[in-house]
Amino acid sequence: MSSIGLKPFAVNVKFSVKPDKRDDFLSLIKDIQKKTLPTEPAALQFVVGEDVNTPSTFYMHAQFVGEEGFKAHRDTPHSVKWQKFSSDALFSEGGGEPTFDFYFGTHKAEKIPIRSCFCVHVELCVKPELREEFLEVIRNHQKGSINTCISNNEEDGPLCLQYVYGESKDEPNKFIFHEAYTVTDAGGKKGFEAHCATALFEKWQEFMEIDPFTEAPVVNNFKTLQ
Repeated sequence: MSSIGLKPFAVNVKFSVKPDKRDDFLSLIKDIQKKTLPTEPAALQFVVGEDVNTPSTFYMHAQFVGEEGFKAHRDTPHSVKWQKFSSDALFSEGGGEPTFDFYFGTHKAEKIPIRSCFCVHVELCVKPELREEFLEVIRNHQKGSINTCISNNEEDGPLCLQYVYGESKDEPNKFIFHEAYTVTDAGGKKGFEAHCATALFEKWQEFMEIDPFTEAPVVNNFKTLQ
């Protein structure tokens, strides 16, 4: 499938798994992850990770060449296995069921390999009258973040590996983010913390002071599966 003229179609997912289903879930999802990129021409990325504070709460981020790429993914044998498994009383009761955010990214479509990283998922609901100002701040934030070394240690390399975002396919003025940072310490947060100490982040904090959101921002941190 050609990527010409097509924006990356992305999905962020959050869910919690019952403790007695954890091992079966991990075995299956790792197998699906390993099969998705090599066997699906339209698959660009498939990230799976666990919440840094809440065991058995997991996040997924996947990207495909256009929405048709995602639909093709759902018809693959490995995706069908997931759909069958996930309907078998997998999720924790009281809010553990999956939540999905679909969006078209503003970035270039490219294959991203499975890698170890510290990730951040963010949901921001922006006031309509501040939409353009928000987008200007975010574009500059993205441009300054991607593939820049934000560490004083040259050996760390580019700590910000990925900074992608897009507007929700279903809710106007709701923006979804996926960020990934190099893991250089046991906790995995060094890259993200360095990012938060940059002048870029100061600009973001200045924007936050004008009360730009209709709802409180949602921020989730997770480390990818090993």
